[in-house]
Amino acid sequence: ARCDGDGVNIDGDDAVIDSNKIESVDSRGIDFFGDNPQITKNKVESTGSDGVDVYCSGCSGGLVAKNKVKSVIDDDTCFAFFVSASDPNDPNAPVAPPAGPFVVEGNAASFCFDAGFEVSGAGATLRKNSAKNCGGDDSES
Repeated sequence: ARCDGDGVNIDGDDAVIDSNKIESVDSRGIDFFGDNPQITKNKVESTGSDGVDVYCSGCSGGLVAKNKVKSVIDDDTCFAFFVSASDPNDPNAPVAPPAGPFVVEGNAASFCFDAGFEVSGAGATLRKNSAKNCGGDDSES
């Protein structure tokens, strides 16, 4: 049976999400909204929306490392990020990079309907990640 909703949903700062196994959820595997996330060594499989979704606004930094996402079955990505140091309560604030590093490293995306990794905002560093069998959407190039 599939879980109705997200596997893990956190709305807050400085969260550590480490070494979890999340399977068969109707929405996101891991959904984080806040500052300075530490999301490491999780396994996410068979989601109806993004595998790992991070919205770091008012962001001072963060780490997303050594996670595996497989089989995103709807029109979504394995890993989705928005990173900006701007005030999340000011819709007119320009997008700005965080004060500290926001690093996405050593993650694996496979069998994602859309992109393996989708990043918007400013200041994220992606390195040593892999994406395999992603982008099956007709609008992907």
